Order: sequence, then C-alpha cells, then structure tokens
Amino acid sequence: MDGFRKFMEEHAAFFGVVVPILAILGSFAGSWAAGWVQARGGRDQAAAAREVATATNEAQRVAALWNVRQVMTVDYIAYAREHVELSVRMYRENDEDGALKREADASRITLVQKKVGLELVATAPVVAAVKEVQEAVRGLAEHALTYGQEAYADKLLRTMGPRPAVLNARAALHELRECELDAARTEGARSEARVNALRKLTELESEISREQRFALIRYYMRADGVTLDQFKEARALFQSKMEELIEETRIMLRSEGDVASVVPPQRRWWRRNSAATPTGSA
Repeated sequence: MDGFRKFMEEHAAFFGVVVPILAILGSFAGSWAAGWVQARGGRDQAAAAREVATATNEAQRVAALWNVRQVMTVDYIAYAREHVELSVRMYRENDEDGALKREADASRITLVQKKVGLELVATAPVVAAVKEVQEAVRGLAEHALTYGQEAYADKLLRTMGPRPAVLNARAALHELRECELDAARTEGARSEARVNALRKLTELESEISREQRFALIRYYMRADGVTLDQFKEARALFQSKMEELIEETRIMLRSEGDVASVVPPQRRWWRRNSAATPTGSA
C-alpha cells in the first residue's frame, strides 16, 4: 500500500491527466450501456406488441368467421325445413290456382342461393352434407309437385259421405287400378276403365274439379299406396341427411367445447431474457 502511494506521488502529473480521462470514459460507457439496454427493451416490447396485435387480429378473424358460419348454417337449416313444409302442404291443400306451387318455386330458388353462400364459408364436411340435404330436398319437392295434388284429391274423395255417387266413383277407380295392374288386360280394356272412372267422377263435378278428376285417374293408374310410400321414404331421407348436416355443423362450430379464441399474454423482454438464464447463475 505504501509502495502504491509512493508511486502515485512520484507520478502525480501523469495521474492528474489520466484520472479525469478515465472518469469521462467511464461516464460515456455507462451512458452507452444504459442506452443499449433501453433500446433493446424497446425493440423487444415492440416485437411483443406486434405479436399480440397479430394474435388479436387472428382471434377476431376466427370469431367473425365462427359467427358467419353459425348464422348461415342456422339460416339454411331453418329455410330447408320451411321448404319441405311447402312440399308437405302440396299433399294437404288444394292448389288449383297454383299459388302454393309458385311459393315453392320461389322458396327453392332462395334455398339454392343460401346453399351457395354457405359453401363459401363452411368446412368441407359441412359443404358435403349440405349438398346431400339439397339433393334430398329436391327429390322431395319434385315428388310433391308431381303427385301431391293427386293424393289430395284422393283424400278429398275419401272424406265424402257414403252416398251412391261417391261409392260408384270409388268403385270405378278401384276397378281402374285393378285393370292397370292386370297384365292380361288389353289396352282397350284399360282405356274403357279410365273412361268409366272419369264418367263416375263427373257426377261429382260440383264437389271435385276437373283438374282433381284427372288427378284421381292418374293416381289410381298406379299401385295402391306407392305414391304416399315414396313420399314418406323421401321425407325420411331428408330427415336423415338433415341430422348428418347438424352433426357436421356442431363439429365445425365446436359445440361440445370452448370456441373462444385465447389471445396469448404479452411477453416482457426481461422475462424472456431471464428465462434463458441458467438456473443458479448470478
């Protein structure tokens, strides 16, 4: 210690110059280090902010898509069911003025538009299920438009009381059906049976319109119950395809789980750096 003091006393002029320089350099180094730490922290915070913003935007996009999918699938399912109900009404209501048919045609066009819109946002399994539902709806609607009014006319005839004219008309129609089903009958015999049935139905013209009379002739030219059986099968197919669509929609919307998108917490630069420090280090 005495030696170091003696050395300083002998070189006092030298230390008088060097010490202030070292002080200045030390001050500069401290300022530079502080600025570097601050700048590094700013960059890390900016990077973390960008990550959070990206995650937030993605979460918002996913949430918006989820909402669109939910609205459009619910809308399509509800409208498909309404369209099927129009087909059912073709079997239950008189549509001689064609109002119900026009409503069904307009509904069909709207349903196709909803299907196309859903295809743009839904997952592939849902799109495939929608196509199956659409095909089932089409088959059901075509069947109703072709045979619905025939079945309605037959129901109307069945509700009439047991009057002679009604009983004669029904007997003529059943004879027509048996004639059509008998392969041994000639075409002349079949034609005669049709004319006789139409004649008996004409006696009820005040209660059964001309269009309904011809609808009954077409109806009884087919096997008993085939029309209604086919309609029931078509409706059952629609119900099955609709259940498949609902199941795929539940999967798409993650109905069994949490659908909320979680934004990852903001990462602090000093926490990230400290995590990289080996355990036990100073």
